[in-house]
Amino acid sequence: MTRLPCRNSLRTCTLLCTLLFTLFAGKTPAQTDSPLPKLSKQNTLVLEPEKFVSLGAWQKEGGFIRATGKRGSVAFTGFNVPESGDYHVWTLAPDFPKNGPATRRFLLKIDGVGGRESGQHRQEGWRWEKVLTLRLEAGDHLAEIEDAGLNWARCDAVILTSTALDPNSRAAKGGNTAFRSRFIARLVQPERIYEGAHAAEALPPPPADAGRDLAAPLYLKNGDITLVFRTVRAADGSPRIWREISLPGNAGKMTAGLEPLFVLHSEKNPRRTLLADDYFAMWKPAVTTRWRIGARVIEPEGDPKDPWTAGVLRRLAPVSVRRVSERAVALVYRETNPVPAAVAGSKTLARPLEATLTWTLPEHGHATRLDAVFTAPETAWYSLAFAAGPSPGPAEISAVQLPPLFQFHRLPEAPMMLMSVETPHPLAVVESRVGTKKTADETAVLVTHGVVAARDATLIPENNAAGGGSAGSPGPSPKWFGRDNSACGFSLTAPDGGTQPVLFTPIMGFEDSQVAKSASLRRSWWVITAPGPWASAMREADLSIFANRDYREPVSVSLTEQAFNLMDLLGDETAAGWDARLKGPLNIESVKTATHAAPLAYLSAANLTRDEDFYARRVLPTVEFLLTRPSTHFGLKNTSYVRENEAGLDFERRPYSSAVWQGVDVLLGEGANPWLARDYAFPGGDIRKVTRSPSRAPEWSDLLALYRHAPTPELLAKIRADADAWIARRFSAAAETRPVGAGPFYNAGNFYPPWWDLPDLYELTRDQRYLDAAMRGAELTIAGLWTHPSPPSPAELVRIHPGGKIANNYHVWFLPDGTVGRLGFPKKPGAKLGDWQSAVLSIPEKTVPAWTVSPVGLGLEQPITFVRNAGASGSYHNILLSVWAANLLRVAAYSNDDYIRAFARNTLIGRGGSYPGYYIADYSDLLQNPAYPRTGPEINTFYWHHIPVHLAMVLDYLFTDAEMRTGGAVSFPYAKQQGYAWFSARIYGGKPGRVFDDTNCRPWLDKTRQRFRVETRMVDYIGARSRDKFHLVLLNQSRSAVSAPVFVAAGEFGRSARLRTAETDMKQAFNADGRATISLPKNGWAVLTFDAAPDTGRFASPPRPLPDSAAPQTHPLPDPWGQLRAFRIRSPFGKDALYFAFSGKIPPGSKAELLLGGNTAAAVDRAPYELSVYPYDQDETAAFRIRLTTADGRQNTTQTFKLPAR
Repeated sequence: MTRLPCRNSLRTCTLLCTLLFTLFAGKTPAQTDSPLPKLSKQNTLVLEPEKFVSLGAWQKEGGFIRATGKRGSVAFTGFNVPESGDYHVWTLAPDFPKNGPATRRFLLKIDGVGGRESGQHRQEGWRWEKVLTLRLEAGDHLAEIEDAGLNWARCDAVILTSTALDPNSRAAKGGNTAFRSRFIARLVQPERIYEGAHAAEALPPPPADAGRDLAAPLYLKNGDITLVFRTVRAADGSPRIWREISLPGNAGKMTAGLEPLFVLHSEKNPRRTLLADDYFAMWKPAVTTRWRIGARVIEPEGDPKDPWTAGVLRRLAPVSVRRVSERAVALVYRETNPVPAAVAGSKTLARPLEATLTWTLPEHGHATRLDAVFTAPETAWYSLAFAAGPSPGPAEISAVQLPPLFQFHRLPEAPMMLMSVETPHPLAVVESRVGTKKTADETAVLVTHGVVAARDATLIPENNAAGGGSAGSPGPSPKWFGRDNSACGFSLTAPDGGTQPVLFTPIMGFEDSQVAKSASLRRSWWVITAPGPWASAMREADLSIFANRDYREPVSVSLTEQAFNLMDLLGDETAAGWDARLKGPLNIESVKTATHAAPLAYLSAANLTRDEDFYARRVLPTVEFLLTRPSTHFGLKNTSYVRENEAGLDFERRPYSSAVWQGVDVLLGEGANPWLARDYAFPGGDIRKVTRSPSRAPEWSDLLALYRHAPTPELLAKIRADADAWIARRFSAAAETRPVGAGPFYNAGNFYPPWWDLPDLYELTRDQRYLDAAMRGAELTIAGLWTHPSPPSPAELVRIHPGGKIANNYHVWFLPDGTVGRLGFPKKPGAKLGDWQSAVLSIPEKTVPAWTVSPVGLGLEQPITFVRNAGASGSYHNILLSVWAANLLRVAAYSNDDYIRAFARNTLIGRGGSYPGYYIADYSDLLQNPAYPRTGPEINTFYWHHIPVHLAMVLDYLFTDAEMRTGGAVSFPYAKQQGYAWFSARIYGGKPGRVFDDTNCRPWLDKTRQRFRVETRMVDYIGARSRDKFHLVLLNQSRSAVSAPVFVAAGEFGRSARLRTAETDMKQAFNADGRATISLPKNGWAVLTFDAAPDTGRFASPPRPLPDSAAPQTHPLPDPWGQLRAFRIRSPFGKDALYFAFSGKIPPGSKAELLLGGNTAAAVDRAPYELSVYPYDQDETAAFRIRLTTADGRQNTTQTFKLPAR
């Protein structure tokens, strides 16, 4: 498994994140020689601040907490002292003498007593500081950590000891994590005191018989749900509206109860802020909060992330209901609590607040629309909040979903809000169990309650990106998702700390939250109560509220043509960032570092296009990289991506898994290089033992590769057993309770299981359990794909590049020449890696169909990079690398699910003319130009090592689409590229497949377009060649029927073909120029089969295998050359390659020469020391010697070694 550095640190490149990267690398402080006193859990206590329940504005960063520069920021907890004594208090904090020494300070207080501020020891890195000595009696005590320096302080741990312990000592191992774990104190976590508007109203249970209510109940019903609004008595006898819900089937009747409307307000701007590296909005808290710790009550400032303290909170109870129409009722909400003390002196705000909510139930579905009207009593900032449905207890909750951060049973550790632009699906839902099991065969019924934004009400109205105009009348220029344009927010925490889906609108502090006196604040949202799991509710919201649909079609090129353009780009000597010396595409985040994230894509491209030149220039160097590089990242010196021990050739460490090596074997011609499968893919007949990230690929994925190589019933049984255990473990909501945080990749296995191989297992077994599990995985993937603003209609137009420019903030990265910048941007003097560059780029304004630039269907990389890449004021960043698309397409086909199929298409179709870049943060059509990655301007970030990944993604979708549409009539064997991030794709071009009854067809893509082509961007195509047949597969990607002009080389394939579609089987004539027009319906496909002249090309038969005696050889060499590893590599092109590599640490100026037949065939005089020869005759034994010349002139020539041909 590959090792990926922390992208968070690399993509901010501020001082803070550079330091954080250092801190994560290890926190063992400098050590002294003090002896270790006798320690016990009675006299030595360790507090780990990241375990505190209340962190205020402090944030968890791995194993420590980090301040955010907010005044009054306090993290606190209670802890128990087992025995009385005089305690010395130590804190572990960093300092940086060369960069703001003693400025990252915090103050630790014990029972309100503070000592010396921490973080001013003036030594580099982490160190323990003794900050306080005080008497503590046995019992519970209070610890508080205050941000004193307001400069990103960190606290890793606190030690209290009544001994002479110096935690910096070597005897104490520098107070490292292992040492501290022996003395962890028992925390007495604080308990929040909820009162006033935060506390639920105590309501007597309503009578079972609605006839005893204060008024007759009102009903809203359709065929899917019934809502009952009962008028019941409060404790004082006044009326309250109590809601009940009935669903058909086993779910029966449920109680939503008393659902208040909350109003937050502030007479001063609450100054909503969002830190550059945080996913949650923050405010200056308007109120303090009260906490009980044992017998002590403290009243710190509210948590800046808590949306319930962003203003003065008012609770409005539903007090009356009236019918508006058959489908709607109106409820009046009025404040019945005492007026908060904070507004007691106000003539206007001190009066009870009132609002009206109209509930409208459509004719179908489980969602109800709420339209709120609130009249502001005073000019101020306001926000409405609504918590829907019951508040289930922990045992009743089976799952939650507030994408992208909260899923399974992961609940927020404190109240926090996700803004609507930050969530792919603007909703929050809680899935709970209703009822209990009555028999062993019964299960509790699942019901999902939630809140959902209104359609096209996720952005502040003037920024609504869906606001296209009609044909000929373009709508306003839209604004991409950003820090300042969310119209609503979501939480899973009710004001009393319970778990409930909550919607806030508008967001306090945003421009639309300021309301003038007597003006009306009007907002709309939906509540949903649906039977079944959370995914069913999400699906209903996507379809019925956001009108999600399959809305895309090709914009500039077909997928086939995009693949050709990507292949041409990969072969470009400059535009694709290829480094011939390092043998790979450069990584823009690390100086002179090559990264292979999808090496099999190069092999696939050469085979599919039968391009020997590409094979020689790209495939062979890629294979050589795999054979001798110790990591997926390679450079000649230590960098942020390359460790010191990885900056050289290594014959033993192989980071790629068995799946990748099995692909190399197949794509070079299965069995043509027997040593590949025997020694590299499956040493000892088993899968490779690599450093594996379980989150990115389970071990049984490699077992599937072994099965593709050598299938046996016993192996399949083991794969199934391992997969069954993995599914039970990884899809268990009960096992996933801790929030992941905003840092990890969303689609790389941290937030949900990497389910990419489950369709493969389903295809092998046809066991429905594997398709069901793949469906669950697909739903979690879809939860990370954007559904808003709703897809525009085909006729809507929109202006892009308003004013003839694009203005945004951009990171600058390494260019191929080692300088820092972006393609097509003006150079920024003195720019450093990761700096921000604010740029205004001249790009012509134009009007385009709004759907072509819609973000609906796109995903994200990491939640943190989605927001962090915006810099101080720029746009948030979706991504264009949707490698999951083909997997979604397979699941959709096997389950006949148009909802999933729409996401598969929307995430990929019409998203670029070649390589469109990685991040996308603006409405632009620049990426549709095939020349864009060569000319720029680089508004989407060109990651060169992602280009082969993008190619693999496009080809996987193309071949998957052909197989799924034809029901398997067109099908080709595959290898699997996986292990790097979420980049798991099927790779084609290694083995022949089938087209209907022709079972020995090799897939073929004619990049020259001279043998066959389809002359419309709306139709994708794949060729396939068997000995005497040629097949051309056509796939309509348009939203409507299309006529596809087709060209074939008539002299080679003839002028008559058999045309097969889903409905027809007939003859199709071509004219003398080899042209015909084929009609395809929407979603249609066709296969043209020609009787062709016998294929005598190199791909007509598999290559002859090398003998076992031609396996790689290892020979010891004199210092400093290390070992020589010699390879003979057989290719599908009828020729061999020779490759020689040296493992030693060889001084500059040394020279190695390859002698073949007495002549120098190749030479190298700088690192990396390696030699390559291609082509080499497949029938000729390679007898070679190596002449070695050291930098000081010493020369050695090896004996003759042989790599036989037969």
